[in-house]
Amino acid sequence: MKTSPLTLHAQLDRAVCFQAGAVILIVYLTCWWGIPFPGVSRANSLQQFVTANPDVVISQIFGGGGSSTTAFKNDFVELFNRGATTVSLIGWSLQYASAGSGAWQKLELSGSIAPGQYYLIQLAAGGGGSKDLPVSDVRGSIGIEFTAGKVALARNNLPITNAPNSVCPSGTSQVAIIDFVGYGSLAGCYRGSAPAPASGNASATVRRADGCTDTRINNADFVAAPPAPRNSASPLHLCNGDGAASANLVVTTQTSGAAVLPRGIVSFIIKVLNAGPAPANNVFVTDLVPQGFTEIRSEGSLVTGNNVGYLPIETLSPGQIATFTITTRAPNVAGRYINRAVANADTFDPETSGNTSLAEVAVFAGAMFEKQDVVTIIESAGRCSASYTVETRITNTGTTTQQNNTGPELLAYLSKDIIVSPGSCYATKGKCRTDSLAGSSTVQWDGDIEVGETVSIFYGMHVVALKKTEVKFCIDANVYFDSNNDGENDAATVASECGGYLSICDDLPTEPVIPAISPAADQKAGSILIFNLYTSSPVDPTGENTRISITNSSNAGSVTVHLFFVSGDTCEVSDSFLGLTSGQTTSFLASDIDPGVTGFLIAIAVDEKVGCPIKFNVLIGDEYVRLDSGHAGNLGAESFAAIADPPTDCNDLRVTATLALDGEHYNHAPHTLIADSLPSLPDNNSTLLILNRVGGDLTSHVNAIGDFSGLLFDDLERGLSFVANGGCQFRQFISNTFPRATPRFPQFVPSGHSGWMKVTPGEGIGMLGAMLVLNSQKDAANAFSGARNLHKASFISGVTFKMPVFPPHGK
Repeated sequence: MKTSPLTLHAQLDRAVCFQAGAVILIVYLTCWWGIPFPGVSRANSLQQFVTANPDVVISQIFGGGGSSTTAFKNDFVELFNRGATTVSLIGWSLQYASAGSGAWQKLELSGSIAPGQYYLIQLAAGGGGSKDLPVSDVRGSIGIEFTAGKVALARNNLPITNAPNSVCPSGTSQVAIIDFVGYGSLAGCYRGSAPAPASGNASATVRRADGCTDTRINNADFVAAPPAPRNSASPLHLCNGDGAASANLVVTTQTSGAAVLPRGIVSFIIKVLNAGPAPANNVFVTDLVPQGFTEIRSEGSLVTGNNVGYLPIETLSPGQIATFTITTRAPNVAGRYINRAVANADTFDPETSGNTSLAEVAVFAGAMFEKQDVVTIIESAGRCSASYTVETRITNTGTTTQQNNTGPELLAYLSKDIIVSPGSCYATKGKCRTDSLAGSSTVQWDGDIEVGETVSIFYGMHVVALKKTEVKFCIDANVYFDSNNDGENDAATVASECGGYLSICDDLPTEPVIPAISPAADQKAGSILIFNLYTSSPVDPTGENTRISITNSSNAGSVTVHLFFVSGDTCEVSDSFLGLTSGQTTSFLASDIDPGVTGFLIAIAVDEKVGCPIKFNVLIGDEYVRLDSGHAGNLGAESFAAIADPPTDCNDLRVTATLALDGEHYNHAPHTLIADSLPSLPDNNSTLLILNRVGGDLTSHVNAIGDFSGLLFDDLERGLSFVANGGCQFRQFISNTFPRATPRFPQFVPSGHSGWMKVTPGEGIGMLGAMLVLNSQKDAANAFSGARNLHKASFISGVTFKMPVFPPHGK
């Protein structure tokens, strides 16, 4: 009959099949599924026990899944409809037993199979294999032997039982078997006079004529051939060759909501369109509701477990739509579930890819962040800049607050050609931090987000691979959240945003710079920067911290900077990389990079690919230091220019490089230093003196200054001498005990006076230094506080730094 018009629930009726009363289900199954045919068992041959020439047959068996590196990863069984009518597989099962065993394993089937259509059953995976199967129509965990075994297709879900003293199915089980294949020479049961050839690592047991041959003799119907799995979307193969009239069924599924609470009600609305050109006859519509969903209801259907089958539509005309609605209750387990609707017809349908519809529904009782809830915006800082500002917005569209659980709530990965600006991250709430190692740069945010709340995380980034004309880059924002409100982040959403940099400013002129041969100083640009002091408090970073800034003053090139953080107490070295584009300044806090450590910082311009030192005399630096004692001030970075080009003997085969501060490769190293205008202690002045060893091994630790001598002068031209000893960094307050001279400093420089000091290390030792002054009487006329680097009285040759060399991007 024709259903014209079809409403929300298709008006399906086969009067001859439906009677009132208790017999309705029996008659329904007889009309729909067909009547089973009894058979006769033999000792090891099943000549007659399956339905004569069944429409649906086993067309391919492969048991070599994962057995070799070139094989398919999974075992599989393929079904084929060699008949002229569509067959529903609801209530059917595929069953397997080894060659000599009576222990059968079962996999329930779903959906339907049209004339000439294949149906792929994915089974267990092996330990190897390199090829994935096509998208399967059903999946199971049964593992089958490729040497020999038994595969049965049954019209029910009852486990097969064997006859007494036999490895063949009993008479009770035989009546439900549609097709049976025993394969391999050891098969103890088979159809016909001999078993089918065995499957293998590189071969399958394949039914002849693309599945059409069925003589009811296993060894005559099958051959060993390379596995070629086909699924319901594969091209149809009609055994009768008649495909002139064709329909085109297109199935779509909508859900009543993209997400549902645990134990909540959700509806699946299935629409089946015949896009023509011919009418579709005997249309079977089935639906596999996800496992765990219960209370499944739909008009005009038979529900078997989680399978929903509808009475066949006798004719679905071109352009006509049949609509079916299934209501069900979601499970109480959070997750994402897939509903699978299938429509097939007796009429030839060459576009089988549209016959299946998958619809996803999420079950959650916690926070939720889907892809559309994670938005990253990348904006360029200007036409000639490779710096960018980034904002990532994350919105909780779930039902409960996302707590600040263990692990990050946001972890953004930057692709290899970009790097986050250290210390640049901040957010509208919560806490964020950065890891600015080139090649593995990340931004992490931790915090809680209320239902419906949006949190924005901001940070700066820049392109480091600027020797390329064009750079494409991406940021992958990973949001981790608690989908079931159990206090642990158990779900994740990844949203990527990409951009690109195009060099358009390489032709801009560069400004002349101070000559490279001029002495090292804090008022020039260079290729090596030394910051005399950095510190931060792990307890109170707001009270003691250091803000460090490094600037690429060039307008025509980018640079990678290798940073070496030297602990002033242990002399151990830690390092990281920093990328700077043309004209870029980057600032970071010591508490973000090397928290709780006091020492000095060495920054060296290096090649972005290998990590070798390069001549790049346009780096300048500055720092502001604040101590919990109250001492604070601004210090310029001491700059050493590269004179030779290249300044070191370094290549991609080297693991270390030597930087010679000898006046030929880099500027000379300072030797004797002067601290002038030392204020008197009785006037409430406090002066901190810092001396740093220049030269040493940056691969592990820097050597100590050792013994050094000093001369202390007052403003009456009197002088005193003293000696002291320092590590790689000497930090000492001017006091009654330092410098150890006679008379002591408070008596030698009395109230209202000042002095100065000259310090000289041992032979061949380079040294830099600074001083910080604090006067606690802020309102006094002579109360001055601040910081400055020490004057350089002499320079020496022979000072070197040994540094590690490796690619900044970790290649």
